Amino acid sequence: AEAIAIKVEATGTPVTAYVHQTAIDTLDPKGSEIANATALPATRQVISGMHVYERPGADDDAPTTIGSTLRLMNPGEGNLMATVRFLRSNGEATQMDVPLDAGRVTDMPITTLPEGDYTVVVEAETPILAGARMAPLDGSEFAWLAASPQLQGKTMVAIAQGPNPKLALANPSDTERTLSVNGAQVRV
Repeated sequence: AEAIAIKVEATGTPVTAYVHQTAIDTLDPKGSEIANATALPATRQVISGMHVYERPGADDDAPTTIGSTLRLMNPGEGNLMATVRFLRSNGEATQMDVPLDAGRVTDMPITTLPEGDYTVVVEAETPILAGARMAPLDGSEFAWLAASPQLQGKTMVAIAQGPNPKLALANPSDTERTLSVNGAQVRV
């Protein structure tokens, strides 16, 4: 399947679910990723820290060469229209409406946005699901980002070893927030 969403329900005890995806072009490996569960269905989904890479071929949508993609799902029983906003840290916003069929996964390749970092805010009248795929131009690697639930109180974030880690924070409200991150005050 090219675009799937998996629903996991547990009774009696909480569980954690992941999906492992690998991409292969004939015999050439094109990346591997473990995708985390996304936020529960809600009328607003927020994905922070999405990097969009410039793509020269706007119509290139093969699974092994596609670039940044927004994956949406309407788990409801009626078709609906979702509003997607791509927000940059400088305040620039790009907005588009996306039709979502009931019970279907919709992949939206991102081919017209300038290269850079974005927060993606998806809103609809009924609950939806959202995730995003990032891939550099050479197509030899990709990563999945899950929509984040709202965070309140203290939260810990695991950071893998590697150079230049970044914490992506998003505040989709109209009110400025100040957070404490490792003791430093951060305005969002």
